[in-house]
Amino acid sequence: MRTRHPPDAQSHPVSPDACPVRVSLLRNEESELLMPRLPKKRKAQGQQAAQIDANAPVPTIQRIGDLAWAGQHATAIELATTALAASRLSVADRLDLLDLRAESLVAVGDLERAGADAAAMLDLANAARSAALKAQAQNRRAVVQMRNDDSRAALATATAALKTARQSK
Repeated sequence: MRTRHPPDAQSHPVSPDACPVRVSLLRNEESELLMPRLPKKRKAQGQQAAQIDANAPVPTIQRIGDLAWAGQHATAIELATTALAASRLSVADRLDLLDLRAESLVAVGDLERAGADAAAMLDLANAARSAALKAQAQNRRAVVQMRNDDSRAALATATAALKTARQSK
């Protein structure tokens, strides 16, 4: 069965300028349609100002998460390390930054540093006496243990994280 592809912009009878939204198509080497790629939405002036403010921890956390998701782990690790040096971070923000840095460290294969970040997360969560933060720290520790081929310890840690998360509700 042959796959039908939408016509190219050159063979399409309607002018490309007539359509208010252009959709480009992502194709692989064999010219098979993978997915549509919509144009990015423009942000309002207020949203741009909020993202430019580097002193606010939440946009930094969001930016680091976006970099990690995009596979730019070295940059994400560097920005998370810089953001962790700020002394005015809340426990939750510090935990989120450690979590993101540990995630990127796991992705690049630096499991020793990722384990140290997971341990630091657990220490912070225990000091804060927050079940939700403790569950987050235990989840990261379980991921690191899994990547270290310690599936028994990872299962025990993940089970403890689930129990802790249920207590936080």
